Amino acid sequence: MWAPVTLALSFAVFTAVASAAVNPSEISYLYVDANEDRASGGHAAIRMGDEVFHFQYDRGLMRLDRDEWSDFELDYRGFQNRTLRVSRIAVSEDTEARLQASFRQRHLSRTLQIELLDAAAADEALVAKLIDSERPAVALPGLGFFAARAEDAATTASRRLASLRAAIETDPGSDSLDHTSRALHAALLDLPVRPMDLSSVDFEPDAFPRPRYAFHQRYADLTAGMRAIEVLSHPTPLNEDALAARPSDLAGSRAPSLRPEDRESLERSAAALAARLVPLARGTRPDWGPALLLGMARLAAMEASLDSGRWVLLDALGADAEWLEIDPRRRELLPALEAEARRNWDLAREQFNAADGLDEMAQTALEESASHWMELRRALEGAERIRFADGRSVPRGIGPLERPPRPRSLETKGPERLDAMRRATGIAKSEALTRLGYHLVSRNCVSELFALIDETFAKAVRERGEALDADAVTRESRIRLGGYIDPAFAPGVIPFVSSRRVRKNWRVVATDELPSLRRAWASRLRAQEAPAWVALRESNTLTSTLYTSGGDDSLFVFFTDDGVALRPILGAFNLTAALVGAGVGLLRLPFDGGRALDAALRGALFSLPELAFQNIRKGTFEWIPPAARAAASRPSS
Repeated sequence: MWAPVTLALSFAVFTAVASAAVNPSEISYLYVDANEDRASGGHAAIRMGDEVFHFQYDRGLMRLDRDEWSDFELDYRGFQNRTLRVSRIAVSEDTEARLQASFRQRHLSRTLQIELLDAAAADEALVAKLIDSERPAVALPGLGFFAARAEDAATTASRRLASLRAAIETDPGSDSLDHTSRALHAALLDLPVRPMDLSSVDFEPDAFPRPRYAFHQRYADLTAGMRAIEVLSHPTPLNEDALAARPSDLAGSRAPSLRPEDRESLERSAAALAARLVPLARGTRPDWGPALLLGMARLAAMEASLDSGRWVLLDALGADAEWLEIDPRRRELLPALEAEARRNWDLAREQFNAADGLDEMAQTALEESASHWMELRRALEGAERIRFADGRSVPRGIGPLERPPRPRSLETKGPERLDAMRRATGIAKSEALTRLGYHLVSRNCVSELFALIDETFAKAVRERGEALDADAVTRESRIRLGGYIDPAFAPGVIPFVSSRRVRKNWRVVATDELPSLRRAWASRLRAQEAPAWVALRESNTLTSTLYTSGGDDSLFVFFTDDGVALRPILGAFNLTAALVGAGVGLLRLPFDGGRALDAALRGALFSLPELAFQNIRKGTFEWIPPAARAAASRPSS
């Protein structure tokens, strides 16, 4: 919603490298201006085609992100309000293909490595809860789709689920439900509890850790399978909290009514979904339990939609979504946000109706758009906070498992098993930090880019059978890029310095400046109104018609990125305003949890560089109207 839209990570690897070619191609080195929101020292990235690769700090490690150019540009130029400086480098098609392959491979490798550490941490957390003497409930995927108590029910028990049970029981490839339930329970009690077998090899550059079926995943899959069999055996209604639209929405006007074409699509989709669920219940894949629960919940929601005449859809945000406070400034944006969410819903419904049979992507988009829309509707009706999520959200139905059963090995050796997990995970984290960890000078968003380029060229030299001597990579870089940049040169890891080095050393054929959103808008206004008046009005946060303070912005009055000469004077005003604001923030401390004080203190901090003719802060945008987003992706004229 207010947060920048980021697409889900893609795990496809480009493995085929084009043969040597002389046809010209192009890559771009991107320098992103500093801003207080993220990367106050600036940022750097490489663009190849429509893909942008850039390293990010992630809990002590260097993660490699891979974004579509349009999303990267909207995020940094638009929401983060930062100017992009683009250096376009002429390269051969072979060079572009090799670099793209290397960056895609490193993206996948680094993603898998971080996921491996996350899985080990999740194992620890689950075991710690299971051996707790108070036996606290654990939250697991799929367990929240269906009501555990009558008062939690949102619908009546599904007739289609009863039919599904009959189809599963007569399926020659499936065991009886009772037999499957007993087998799952026995497997859970016998579930091995041991540390993941992590090693230093898993965290080598470009290592692809082999898939592990982690303990917490196996436990969740088994419990989800048991819950699915329980729901099939004892018809259970949908849980109210699992729906994007509550029963009160169905009785009122919030949940949209079904049209004839909606009914036809739901009937087709329900029939196709039921047919898919029968073989899924055979348990031939490890995660069949959560997948079956999701399918069953969708089938029950489709039936409830057809019965009520209004859309009933699963909640795609879930109980673990982030929460956003609706302050007065954000409340002013709600009507426009709700209108945009309604348009997204209408588009998703049209795509769902256009699908032939069951289209899972269209179904997910329908649930996601409905979830966001319903949240905004509740905010319009007075809710003080709402849930939101970046990117695509699939219903997970996270719900509690009361007094979770323990595997037998934890009954007698629980603390020992937990200690073993902690030791193994600690060693793995240390190995990961040594090989992949962030360091301000030796390993940051700039040095990692140049180091990976060096590795790519070293590989090209080896493939030709040539000796990899001390100057081989330098020579290869001069041939392919027009020059060489040493990633170990300490001052060169500063983002704006790296941009200058690229322009000086590489075969740069053009440089472009893509102004931040506020500067681009102001430029267009100067072409429509008196330039002097626009410059005066838009120079400060009090009279600006373009800027509305982002929720995490610091306190300041004047923008100082438009010019250098007056920067110390304007910075002094900003510093004074921030110090006064800090005094006010102290008085408001008991009422706002320190938000005003924090904004003022950060305002003072980011005003200090302005006294020395430097600018970091530009402000951010929490939301950009759809009509203006195209402007964020085009340089001003």
